[in-house]
Amino acid sequence: MPVSSTTYNGPVRPYNLFHHDQTNDAFSVIWNHIFSGTFLNEARANAAGWRFNEVASNPQAPLGLPQDTVDAIGSLNATNTANTFQTFGFPGPADFNQWTYTYKDVATKVQGNHTIKFGGELTRLSYLNNPTYAARPSYNFYNIWDFLNDAPHTENGSFSPITGTPTTNRQDDRENLWGFFVQDDWKIRPNLTFNIGLRYTYLDALYTKQNNLSTVVLGSGASAYTGLSIRHGGHLWSPQKGNFGPQFGFAWSPDAFHSKFVLRGGYGLNYNEEEIAITGNAYNNPRASSTPPSPAAARLPSIRISSTPSRQPRTRSSAFRQTPIPSAPLIMPVSRSMGASASLPFPPICPQPTLSTSHSIPSTTSAISSSQPPDTRPA
Repeated sequence: MPVSSTTYNGPVRPYNLFHHDQTNDAFSVIWNHIFSGTFLNEARANAAGWRFNEVASNPQAPLGLPQDTVDAIGSLNATNTANTFQTFGFPGPADFNQWTYTYKDVATKVQGNHTIKFGGELTRLSYLNNPTYAARPSYNFYNIWDFLNDAPHTENGSFSPITGTPTTNRQDDRENLWGFFVQDDWKIRPNLTFNIGLRYTYLDALYTKQNNLSTVVLGSGASAYTGLSIRHGGHLWSPQKGNFGPQFGFAWSPDAFHSKFVLRGGYGLNYNEEEIAITGNAYNNPRASSTPPSPAAARLPSIRISSTPSRQPRTRSSAFRQTPIPSAPLIMPVSRSMGASASLPFPPICPQPTLSTSHSIPSTTSAISSSQPPDTRPA
């Protein structure tokens, strides 16, 4: 679905006429196949993404020129330079392209009083990290005289430390998320069902198509910061591989209530990957690009740069809040939420048990109550 807009980006000047053309796409294919009356399979493929390129949609913009800000002109604004004049130069632009591809296959087999489900899921994340706006330098001048003499007091931008020229340090980020499960809905009695399953999750580490990702490697012991180095290339971390999550649930309707009261409970362990919007900030690590410090900025310790990949600490895994419910498949789309550093004191797995009841009341109404322990993970 295309989305287009044309506005003034910044002051009303002819070169600030700004065009934004965005395209949102979503595709889905589902194939259900019945092998027999007791065996069926569902295959599903999805692709969703959105993209825009404001460099291509604004050919009229003078993107080859930097942005300049003059703090004061004569006596104007001389006493409060925090409120600067309008910037000279076209603001922006941005270049964005993000896609999520998912394939899931789930088979269901009914054998007596057992309903067995098993399958797998692959999610591939594709994320363009190309800050074109950062490749255009911006300069701040104390006054008009400094501007005419090309003497800025502050310079900002993304520059290559090798050539000294502006760069976007384009990174086409990639991440693959795998999940496999097996589950048995065991109807022991007409009023009692157990749900037992196991899920395995493999959350691959972030990497780039160009192999230009820079990773911070801390030193050991007391030299964690003074011995800090930068590894160039490879994956951002080494993913952990033992992500097995048992699942258990039940539903029981006591005979005394004549099917009008149901008690449900569940317990499950699942894992969560690091949010790509956070881990993608590795773009700012040294070597591929750097931002010049202001004159008053303190000098940082020197950083060693290595091109040899080294093993990174294990990533933290956290539990989903979802717990299994009888007759519902355990395989779930992997939720994307922020993950903390492996060095923080988080437990590797957080259990999340739940308990709920539902009771039918006369006049075709029902009441539902549930209980879940509070999240014990540190804030």
